[in-house]
Amino acid sequence: MIKYCECGCGQVVKNRYVKGHQHYRMKGISHNEKYGKERAKKINKKNSEKRSIAKEKILKKYIEIYDKEGSFIKKETEEKLGIVFQTIRNKFGTLNNLAKITKRPFKKPNSKIYGHPTREGKNEKIILDIIEEQNKIKLIRQYLVIFNVGCAWVDGYDKEHNIAYEVDEIGHRFNKVQDKIRENNIKEVISNINFIRINEQDFILKNKHLIENIKNLNNFPVIKNDKVLWMWLWTSS
Repeated sequence: MIKYCECGCGQVVKNRYVKGHQHYRMKGISHNEKYGKERAKKINKKNSEKRSIAKEKILKKYIEIYDKEGSFIKKETEEKLGIVFQTIRNKFGTLNNLAKITKRPFKKPNSKIYGHPTREGKNEKIILDIIEEQNKIKLIRQYLVIFNVGCAWVDGYDKEHNIAYEVDEIGHRFNKVQDKIRENNIKEVISNINFIRINEQDFILKNKHLIENIKNLNNFPVIKNDKVLWMWLWTSS
């Protein structure tokens, strides 16, 4: 006697189904038809609760990481939250909707506010790392501050002591007026905030004994004298 796959595909089989076809039979059948009205109602309610909880968890995690570490670009979302992009899009439609709901916008890569880049400078990371180690503090990198006339990113923000650390590269000597305007705007949003401005060249010269131990710092040269170091800083900026 010839047996055909019970899914209805018409293929000849030895048993009941072609391998992998056992679920085809259920396609297009509602929960009511599968399980009956009462059980279907419970299943639908449970699935709805799961979707709701998942969405709340994403919101909570996004806010928690954002407030702790500061703003980040969209590409970092998956890594920061530990949730794949598609899951977030399934829940919110777009990443922008997630940012809009939480009122915590993404950082725009390579954009400038008052001449201030939103990405870390060439030696900014290592300088802030050294400051963290020396002062036993935790700095939020690229901390976003939103004010009435725009927004700005603080290089490193010590939230516990309300101190903003700004690393001034060579180009900042031409932006002193813009930097002052930017500081005043930030002070209007964050009360009693103190600013510590760090001259990149001076800091590296004073701490070169620490930096010499770091081999791959932006192709940092072996420092033989201050003149060589200063020339490297000038040509690499």
